Amino acid sequence: VEATVQKEPSKPLEGKKSNEREMKQQSWEDRAQAYEQVPPKTVKAWGPNGVIDGGIDIRTYSAKAALEEIRKARNIFARKEDLVNVAEDDLIQLKRDANALKKRLLSRDSRSRSSSIRDRLRMINFDIEDSARRLRRAKGEALAAIDKLEALELRHWSLLRQHEADQELENESKNDESVSQAKKVSKEVESDHDDNNGLQK
Repeated sequence: VEATVQKEPSKPLEGKKSNEREMKQQSWEDRAQAYEQVPPKTVKAWGPNGVIDGGIDIRTYSAKAALEEIRKARNIFARKEDLVNVAEDDLIQLKRDANALKKRLLSRDSRSRSSSIRDRLRMINFDIEDSARRLRRAKGEALAAIDKLEALELRHWSLLRQHEADQELENESKNDESVSQAKKVSKEVESDHDDNNGLQK
């Protein structure tokens, strides 16, 4: 009997860009079908050179590969999101510079140099247009990256939830073994103590 843990998929990343989007949800029919496709725990993973990792089971091997694939997708999205932040900061700074030049044009002290100021303002406006294009491109790439990440998480959701359940069962089994071993050692110590008391008498 396969143990299952019914949990909702977590959001891929904690950040303002990811939190603005709603996490895609699978229907129960899709989840049930996905669970049926989870590889069994009792079958070993095989490769071109035989068993993999000393005989690791196919489900654990698949789960590790899925986690690595998701980790890489997370890193790609994080880098794309950083590029968005940089592009936003650049655009904000250019707009501040443009506003400062506009104020200088209205200043009496700068009227004699209005021609040079207008030239600089014109160049900054060109830079603002370029910066806005870079920002739009960065946002598009970030959206594509998070779409890919969410698709991966949905694709591997059932496999990773089953793997999580396997890990919990293994940990519980190890804890039970540790408790049993501790009780056995305690009984042996008590027995030795009773034997020593008998010899002393």
